Amino acid sequence: MPLPRNVFIITDLEGVAGVHRFEQASANSPEIGAARRELTLELNAVVRGIDDLGEGIRVHVWDGHGAGGLLKDGMRHVARYFPPSRVDVPGYFRAERIDALAFVGQHAMSGTPGANLCHTMSHEAIKHYKVNGVEVGEFGLWAAVAGELGVSTIYLAGDDKACTEAARQVPGITTTAVKESKGLEQAVDLPDVEARLHDDIQVALRGAGSVRPFDIGKPVALEIAAYKIRHVGRMIKRGAKPRGLRVAVFRAPSLQEFLARGVI
Repeated sequence: MPLPRNVFIITDLEGVAGVHRFEQASANSPEIGAARRELTLELNAVVRGIDDLGEGIRVHVWDGHGAGGLLKDGMRHVARYFPPSRVDVPGYFRAERIDALAFVGQHAMSGTPGANLCHTMSHEAIKHYKVNGVEVGEFGLWAAVAGELGVSTIYLAGDDKACTEAARQVPGITTTAVKESKGLEQAVDLPDVEARLHDDIQVALRGAGSVRPFDIGKPVALEIAAYKIRHVGRMIKRGAKPRGLRVAVFRAPSLQEFLARGVI
């Protein structure tokens, strides 16, 4: 089968090697510089692996960490780089003919037992997300958006628990664990990270044709459980219906509608 021609990569900071505590990914932390350098190195290893295939695959990168996770000046050349901001993912996927989605620096969803830095959107506000009854984290949410567009999610690099989550939701995905979780803010980094990232993305690209898009169906019910009642109140003002005191449910014909409304 032909290789993908346009790969969209979403990055995050909590899933890279060396980042074991939430403080290290905080905008005001003196440690965030080292974390950003590591993410940039890990992304570069993935992009280098893609480039070394010699197939002219175009790489599009979106920095998905709110405080910024990438050092743009240190990045290997890519077709397009998006800083932390809202991106019209459906529009961009269609315009640029994105045909594969990948993740670098990804963490597990909130509530994952023993997972290092697990959270969904906000570790201080959100207990869980469910889409049509399926619990998802940030990985699953964006994989499902891509799935609506007919795009498969072929690769994830991050902690071991994030890799397990990805494999459960997207059979056939290729993953690279860069650290082993030992608790919410404890982890052990794994060896040969850059070499494995380089090689594993090539495996993912060669096997992309056998990975089906992550399809959660339509219409869509998005359930968001919050830790505090006030967070649910804000969601109700944006069109959600309450379910008890700490759960809000949004409904729409598709995830793309939620994106257009700014819900996700």
